[in-house]
Amino acid sequence: MPARNPMTFSISARVRGSFTKFGIPVHIRLPQTHELDTINAIILAAKSHWGYPKAWIAQWMPELEVTAQRLEQQRLWVASRQNELVGVVALTEVDELGQIELCDCWVEPNHMRQGIGAALLRFACEQATKMTATRLVLAADPNAEDFYLRMGAVKVGERASLPQGRKLPLMAIELEA
Repeated sequence: MPARNPMTFSISARVRGSFTKFGIPVHIRLPQTHELDTINAIILAAKSHWGYPKAWIAQWMPELEVTAQRLEQQRLWVASRQNELVGVVALTEVDELGQIELCDCWVEPNHMRQGIGAALLRFACEQATKMTATRLVLAADPNAEDFYLRMGAVKVGERASLPQGRKLPLMAIELEA
């Protein structure tokens, strides 16, 4: 894997003409290993926000958990506001078809609907374009499908999930060079 770029990306998170709540900037940067507990707490809180049974969340957490090894293997960034971690986004590598997978996009529930998810997704699209990807693909939580549609994604299929019988919408965003 190529060396990780230590840059910090700062934006005022303009979302369709509006600033984030209170105009507080969102800073997107590479995480530190000591932040793993906070990153995983954000993921757990975001997933739990949708009211899923605890047994389902327990099934999903091994796949969702960010470990030190995963931190080294994936391109993962965190979003912060006023020095508080409030979101996480991660990408895989570009495949032979020019596609890259958005494998994580999480916002701490107390910070949802403030433009942070949109800022993370836009940042991920920018990073994917820099990596020469032409298409960003993702398996969305069903509760987040409308968010991705508003952000320009299209539904391209479904993928089986746990528990048995559950389906996740597969979505794609065509990237511009």
